[in-house]
Amino acid sequence: MHDELGGQLQTVCQRRIGIEVFGVTWRDEAFWRDSRGFLLSQDWLPITIARFALTIEPWEMLYPDRPPGNFLHLQSMIPVIRTRALDEVAARIAKLQIGESPILLIARDETGTPYLFQHCDVRDIVRGLQLPLENPVAIGEAFNLSGPAPFSYDQAVIAIEEQAGRLTIDVDIPGPPIRVHHSTAKARGMLGYAPRHDFRGTLEEALRTDPGQSPS
Repeated sequence: MHDELGGQLQTVCQRRIGIEVFGVTWRDEAFWRDSRGFLLSQDWLPITIARFALTIEPWEMLYPDRPPGNFLHLQSMIPVIRTRALDEVAARIAKLQIGESPILLIARDETGTPYLFQHCDVRDIVRGLQLPLENPVAIGEAFNLSGPAPFSYDQAVIAIEEQAGRLTIDVDIPGPPIRVHHSTAKARGMLGYAPRHDFRGTLEEALRTDPGQSPS
């Protein structure tokens, strides 16, 4: 019965808006409320949704092939730039890569405003997932779980530059900028969620556990 109901819900989600069940909780609030009400009416299935921000282990931010490091380094950002600007813009910026060593990128929009991003340290996610299990008030609700605050690309890149000794370039990029910010007010208010690991704290942990990424 559980499998059958789950399959029916998944099919309806995909037919209605073409995304997975997880995406429904983000993009179609009315449909999520209807589905939640139906599932809660089944005595055997209390529901709480935890919506994760980009969740990382600290070491990942120092590597261009791992998020969020791939959003902060030149070479790994080229495909992202290509989707937001013209191919020739991406090609011009790609030429700024010198050699194979990772180069940091302070990405800004056309007005010079730095991109904005928000991640969540896995240590905060672990605690965040414990809270709904301890609080009956969470049943039937959906909560965003993210880090304490978003970080701007200029602050993040400069911090990595200072701590890891990498080259940095600063580029204004045409097209829609990255602006990622998650509100955790509901999780804080109802569950007492209190994430502790901001960008700088996560970076310090990354350098402590992976000293090979520090300048020699």
